[in-house]
Amino acid sequence: MIVIAGVAFSGLAAPDTFGLGGEQKTVVTELPGGSIIYQPRGYFIRHENTWEGSFYRLDALEICMKFDRICATNQTVLVEFGSYSYWCKVVLWEWNWQRDKLIEFKITLHRDFSYSPATAAAAKADPVARYDSSAGKPTAATSQKVHIVVSGDTLSHIALKYFGKASEYPRIYTANKAVIGTNPNLLKVGMKLVIPS
Repeated sequence: MIVIAGVAFSGLAAPDTFGLGGEQKTVVTELPGGSIIYQPRGYFIRHENTWEGSFYRLDALEICMKFDRICATNQTVLVEFGSYSYWCKVVLWEWNWQRDKLIEFKITLHRDFSYSPATAAAAKADPVARYDSSAGKPTAATSQKVHIVVSGDTLSHIALKYFGKASEYPRIYTANKAVIGTNPNLLKVGMKLVIPS
């Protein structure tokens, strides 16, 4: 079984083999007199895995549509195989509906060595990653206003400052829900909030 983006590929959907990172070539030379020399020749990293399979399950269509979106948006996804995990891009996803609950597919995964989970986590936690804290203003790469929470700030006060109406605070909360969390009344000093235009 292999798990890609949280979806288990098992049974007929699982690959027969899955490359775990590389292979090594060996040259065997037979010398006069019967001696044999084994010479390892490099380490060849295998970046791609391709296989064909079929889903026979109630949610087969939803899974195929999910992978359509992943492939179309060029997302990097977590691939788990046994005790190994990799970050990969789905570079090919083709599927063919056969009948109710049965869909055949072909998939190609390409290992994404540029993706770092730490970088992704930081970007998710900080939606204002391009904010230049030394200058105290947004960088040229973004035109969004950013507010850094200070002691005593509330969303109503921030909305009053930027929009002229305290009742506009839901706009700020909606734009920063990932940073603030589920309770809009719990602002922490130092939070960077994007002020929607």
